[in-house]
Amino acid sequence: MGASMKKLLVTAALLACATGVAGAADLPVKAAPAPAPEVYNWTGVYVGGGLGYVWEDYTGNFVNPPPGSWEINQAVALAFAKAGAQYQFGGNFVLGVEGQFAAIIGNNSAIDNVGLNMTGGFANNISSVGGRAGFVCCWGRLMPFVSGGYATTRVDNVFNLPSGQFESARTNHDGAYVGGGFDWYAMPHVLFTIEYRHYEFDSQNATPTNGSTGAPVPADSWTIKPKADTVTVGLAWLFDWGGPVVAKY
Repeated sequence: MGASMKKLLVTAALLACATGVAGAADLPVKAAPAPAPEVYNWTGVYVGGGLGYVWEDYTGNFVNPPPGSWEINQAVALAFAKAGAQYQFGGNFVLGVEGQFAAIIGNNSAIDNVGLNMTGGFANNISSVGGRAGFVCCWGRLMPFVSGGYATTRVDNVFNLPSGQFESARTNHDGAYVGGGFDWYAMPHVLFTIEYRHYEFDSQNATPTNGSTGAPVPADSWTIKPKADTVTVGLAWLFDWGGPVVAKY
């Protein structure tokens, strides 16, 4: 191959490379795809707890004469633990069940209308199990909800008698609650909750026992009917499951 032929081939190759580079420079540049919006999956099981206040109110009446009655109405602190499961469907709707145990911190006192000093109140706990229905909004991070179900509590009463002795009784009460609140998806798996509940319990008769002898005193039997309102704040860890939830916000 002659020198002139080699020069011709080299020149042709250089021209082809230059043409390819120029053509590539003229091609439109594709924009990077926009990041997908973050999806919050509310389906799963959760455990948590927190603190709050209970405004407890209950009325009592002696069954036998002399007639006497009393009412306790006072706010005390509470601590609670809870566990539940919920399912998100239709994009924005959430249904679930939840169990809760609330420990009451503190006692109350009152004077009945025959001059006996009485102490007591909700003793140690309110237990409940019920359902929740919520609607996810605000870019998938906020869920207003309503709640309701079964509840039970225990009441301890102690009467300090003028003789220096005392009589006491314990009653267990079944009832129900209704309420509502907000769940906030604070960070992955972490839910922050504010909830209000109103509790109504049934009326029960109590026959006290003498604090010194332990003997029952039927003549001093009384009837107790409790109710309560609570406001609580807490955190829960959500163990979510399933695939992404398709929702429009």
